[in-house]
Amino acid sequence: MFDQYTYLVLELAWGVPILAIEWLFGARELLRTWRVVALCFVVSTLYLCIADAIAIHIGIWTLSPTRTIGVTVAGLPVEEAIFFAVTNLMVIQGFVLFGTGVTARLPAVIHIRQLVARFSTHRR
Repeated sequence: MFDQYTYLVLELAWGVPILAIEWLFGARELLRTWRVVALCFVVSTLYLCIADAIAIHIGIWTLSPTRTIGVTVAGLPVEEAIFFAVTNLMVIQGFVLFGTGVTARLPAVIHIRQLVARFSTHRR
């Protein structure tokens, strides 16, 4: 499909829209808590990159050379590092936005709460 860029394109297409939505609705909170987000991001991403590099080095799994660009850092394909970075950002930012109540103000969440309340009162 995208030859050696397949993994990179698909992981960015998967994660970037979520990151954009998080920033669209929660930029103020994400900027306010940037130190916590950065610390959690760096620690978790480094841990996963090191663990994955070891797993690849000892042959637990491999990545297709025809679907990756072939650039590695300390034996870790750059696509894997980007995957961990994107995933960790989505999760960490999601927790921050959920914990600060930003998600509670989203129209979809409000609608779901209303539906739950309506059905829970009718079932009694």
